[in-house]
Amino acid sequence: STFNCALLGNGTVACWGDNAFGQLGQGAAGGVVATAALVEGLTGTVAVAAGSDFACALDNTGAIRCWGRNHVGQTGTGAATVGADLVVPTAVPELASGVAGITAGGFRACAIMVGGDVKCWGSNAAGQLGLGHLASTATPQPLPLPGKIRSIAAGATHAVAVTTEGEVL
Repeated sequence: STFNCALLGNGTVACWGDNAFGQLGQGAAGGVVATAALVEGLTGTVAVAAGSDFACALDNTGAIRCWGRNHVGQTGTGAATVGADLVVPTAVPELASGVAGITAGGFRACAIMVGGDVKCWGSNAAGQLGLGHLASTATPQPLPLPGKIRSIAAGATHAVAVTTEGEVL
């Protein structure tokens, strides 16, 4: 489906478009929203990342909350929530602090931790999480990346990372 989210200057997030899985974060799933509407309960947001039918936000305390489609654990909220779409931002328990950046692509997301470590979660059918196996995961898993990571860009089934030394992985 097609949807968009924007980080506003006051630390809130607005989303619009298809809401089939609650990916607009407005408390319900279904329909299409043609004008930007605030995502419920987000304040102090410093970054937002949208994947396929889900999104995640990083706040100024270093915590991540995700919402939307969750059929393969892409919200990172644990095995108990897999298969249940989340219509409001929900805390990622393993990422309650210490996160410096967030990216999403396809049905998975990755967090860059303070210090440059990376944790990823969600779909892994094509090995896109970089964990050395093909099992999807509903909880953030540390990646075995060399060096400190400065940024990550994620596509549908691949990702590229840049280290603090400028090396592209």
